[in-house]
Amino acid sequence: MGNTKGYYRPRALTSAPKTLQVVYTDGMALRNGQADASGGVGVYFGPGDSRNISEPLKGARQTNQRAGLEAIKRAVESTPRNVPLRVRTDSSYAVGGLSDWGDRWESNGWTNSRGQPVANKDLFKEIGGLVKERTAPTTFEHVYAHRGSYGNQQAGNLARRGA
Repeated sequence: MGNTKGYYRPRALTSAPKTLQVVYTDGMALRNGQADASGGVGVYFGPGDSRNISEPLKGARQTNQRAGLEAIKRAVESTPRNVPLRVRTDSSYAVGGLSDWGDRWESNGWTNSRGQPVANKDLFKEIGGLVKERTAPTTFEHVYAHRGSYGNQQAGNLARRGA
């Protein structure tokens, strides 16, 4: 399950807990790794929810990983700071970076275990900043793709439409 320790540790609750908001996120890039790649961002709060997001990935770098991180960022931005949030994604890269590796990266000057600059550092830092501003717990949970998770499938559909 997700993590509330380390780099992205939320502040303590300042008011009575609200109902946990579970949101599914996905990002994808058509022709990932190619110069003409086109990314999409999908955020699924629930059926018919006005906060559901399907949009193109902005910026020059169009990759699956950037699209997935952007989807997570949009989910955090779209959830009130005082509402407990669980973000579910099929990106183990995103969950690892947001739950396990962030502290180490920051203390190593944003270099990875091979001494290279952390890819997508800008998005990891943006998401970390948003989480630190929240007053309710935020967790990141890995779910397996293509294993029957309705929410994950819907987030994937939204990401494909965005691309």
